[in-house]
This record gives sequence, structure tokens and C-alpha cells, in this order.
Amino acid sequence: MAKINDKIEKSFKIRRYTLLRYLNALLFFMCLHWSIGLFVYEKYLHLLIPVIIMVLILVTVKDQYASFTDKKVDISRSKKIYFIILIGLLLVAFVSISNYKIFFPYLGQRMYFYIIYFLMIVIAVSLYIKSKKIYENTDSTYKKYIEVLDKDYSKIKNLKRK
Repeated sequence: MAKINDKIEKSFKIRRYTLLRYLNALLFFMCLHWSIGLFVYEKYLHLLIPVIIMVLILVTVKDQYASFTDKKVDISRSKKIYFIILIGLLLVAFVSISNYKIFFPYLGQRMYFYIIYFLMIVIAVSLYIKSKKIYENTDSTYKKYIEVLDKDYSKIKNLKRK
């Protein structure tokens, strides 16, 4: 039976959420850039969308902060939030296809809108897919963790979802 050090176990737990943290930060700052542009152009009603997305991202960051501690991480809530963010971004994309100046009045050309918004949607999809893999315990870090545990069945039973 393999026993692993608590520091190694914590390292696996932190590494499991690293990509989510980086993608969260990237999407957060893209929305911050978007909201500053809307604020400068005095589009206060449209400003609600990026601000709501930023607040939702902060909620997921708070949930994932638990990976630094010994608390259990509520990835199911993060997964739902990423889905909501993705739906919101897709709705804005649908509305903005004909007139991108509604939500991006500060962009000079339509191509800039397509590039920025495509990146935001790709990041949101990546966040959702990664959180789904973590929720279903199919991510590569979890598989490595199980390999390290080897045949310690008592710990494996505690990790599986009921």
C-alpha cells in the first residue's frame, strides 16, 4: 500500500486547478478591457454584461482557492458558472454579428471584434471542458494521482464520487 506525503498530495491538488486559474485570469482581464471600453464610451447598460462575467469569474476563483487549503473544491458550481458565461458570450456574439459596435464601440474594424470575441469564446469553452474533466475525474492530473496511490484502496474509495 502506497502512502503519499501530504505536501505531494497538496501539490497534485494545486496542479489540478492551475490551467483553470490562468484561463480565469485571461478571461477576467479581457472582460475588464471590454468593460473599460464600454465605460469610456458611456454604454452603461451594455457594461453590465462584462461586469457580470467578471463577478462570475471571481466566484469561481473563490471556489478554486480552496485547492490551496484542505477544503473540498466545489467544481460543480464552477462548471455551471462556466456554462452560463459561455451562453452569455454566445448570445452577445449572436447579437453583435450584424452590428459589433453595440458591444464594442471602441474597436475600429470588425476583424478586431472577431479576433477578440473568438478568443473569449475559446477560453470559455476551454474552462468548461477542463472543469467538466475535473468534475468527472478524467483529467490527467487525477490519473497521475491515482497511479501514485497505486494500491491504496482506502484512499481511492474516498476520492470517487458517489
